[in-house]
Amino acid sequence: MSTDDTEIPDDIVRLRDSIDDELRTQLGARKIDIPLDVVREIAYWVAVQLDYAYEFRWSPRWEGNRR
Repeated sequence: MSTDDTEIPDDIVRLRDSIDDELRTQLGARKIDIPLDVVREIAYWVAVQLDYAYEFRWSPRWEGNRR
């Protein structure tokens, strides 16, 4: 896996980052210690698989709710 985000499509980067955030939250809540670079790589490969199998549209729910 390339660690250079310039080589990864923006959609995959956003999806990977969202998955990474959730994995860190869930692992932390369960006190499971996995190196952060491993979590990020897992998040990347999950994002790639999801992007392969599904269509995603970047549409964060919070953007429409800003005041």
